[in-house]
Amino acid sequence: MLHVFFIYHEGEEELKTRNKTAVSTALFLLMASSAAHASITLYGILDTGVGYDMNKGNSSYSRDRTDATEFKTSRLGPNSGVHFGSRWGIRGTEDLGNGLQAKFVLESGFDVPTGQSIQGGRLFGRQATLGLAGEDWGQVDFGLKNNMPTEYFSMAHPLGGGGGIVGFGSTFSVANTVRYDNQIQYQSPTLNGFQFGIGYSFNINGKQQWDSERPDGTNSKDSNIRAVTTGLRYNNGPLSAALVYDQLHINKQSASGSRPAADSTRVSAWAGAASYDFDVVKVFAGIGQTRDGLFATQVFGLSNVTNPLPSFAAVPGLRINSYSFGVTTPLAGGRFSLGWNMADPRNLPESITGPNAQTKRQHVYSVGYQYDLSKRTMVYVYGGYAKNLTFLPDARATQLYVAFNHKF
Repeated sequence: MLHVFFIYHEGEEELKTRNKTAVSTALFLLMASSAAHASITLYGILDTGVGYDMNKGNSSYSRDRTDATEFKTSRLGPNSGVHFGSRWGIRGTEDLGNGLQAKFVLESGFDVPTGQSIQGGRLFGRQATLGLAGEDWGQVDFGLKNNMPTEYFSMAHPLGGGGGIVGFGSTFSVANTVRYDNQIQYQSPTLNGFQFGIGYSFNINGKQQWDSERPDGTNSKDSNIRAVTTGLRYNNGPLSAALVYDQLHINKQSASGSRPAADSTRVSAWAGAASYDFDVVKVFAGIGQTRDGLFATQVFGLSNVTNPLPSFAAVPGLRINSYSFGVTTPLAGGRFSLGWNMADPRNLPESITGPNAQTKRQHVYSVGYQYDLSKRTMVYVYGGYAKNLTFLPDARATQLYVAFNHKF
């Protein structure tokens, strides 16, 4: 039996509408799946605790620091989604016969301390896909979904992608929980430990724009950012490994007489990672390179400080090499982890740094301890320190989290 309770606060009309929409959608899916004899699962993760964040330094790349702006920001208080992003979701499967299945996933992210939706306030901002799967040929999905590096790259660091500066997300922007709208994605079945995936997005953020010429001579379709995402992973016993590659096609309007044209830049990134479990210690490592732009860079930026490295934007000439290494070992019934990341700016254009610039390698050091209270509930402590954050010579960041999460 399904029980639904509506709890409203006076004056919160927008919240009422959102809650009604979410519950109505869930009820519709439940009823539809029941009628079609399909299986359906309501699931989620709540991840919250208390954390301390501090950033300090100056915001100038200039060698003589004549334009340097000193900053120091800090925060102590509740946090959400450090180890796992807090979420709830609905997934369902219908058996169509002859080994063919219809599958859907609707997943929504939220902030535990406030209860607010994240991912820009989208109802299902983490995933919204409908697909077909076959035992012999794999699965194809349509909709909003993670790129292949986000799906396949977990063995690069003992703390995974992590939150803030903790984890490989602070160094590998292509695997920093990247999602593409308007995606068609295929993943093969696993064969002898190997699995392959490839996807194409017609526009990574928002609805795909039509092929329509504007009065000024530009075309609305040129605002689409198209993406190709690929990955190959291997899991067999103690060894896990992955190779991934993504490419964005970003257009920039440039004047050409009275009829502007779109210049296209291809932002690309490749990365490889592997881990091996020796029982007494598990070792993690990753390497990669990003060229001519960046992908998701929220953790490159400094809290409350302007981020000079834009997400999903073309920066012709940019080249960054990325590295990670870490270990995990059993300790007192839990897991103790040490990690290191480094992002090396081999070429950071003046469009980012300005003239007479000096940049330094970004180093991130992290430590963590995880303890399982049950199969579904874990407590953990994470700490991280970064120097030369965003490649600024004097920028530093410190983070400490004490938190727990529960899966249902």
